[in-house]
Amino acid sequence: MSCGEAAEHASVFGRLSAESTYSQLLQAIKHLGSIVSERMTGTIDFILAGHNDDLDKNRLSGVNTDWSELKRK
Repeated sequence: MSCGEAAEHASVFGRLSAESTYSQLLQAIKHLGSIVSERMTGTIDFILAGHNDDLDKNRLSGVNTDWSELKRK
């Protein structure tokens, strides 16, 4: 293999490697985003869980407390 061919192969390999790394980075960012979203939803659900009792005590049990519509996916 000549020097030119070796350089061309190295260039192609480098480009493919960079594309793969970029793709893996995007997948990792999406995964982290879903983890953060799940944790935030869990925290919000935990905070709101204590307030359902307050609604019942104040005769506001008819108020819609279904927060699932606010979740984004």
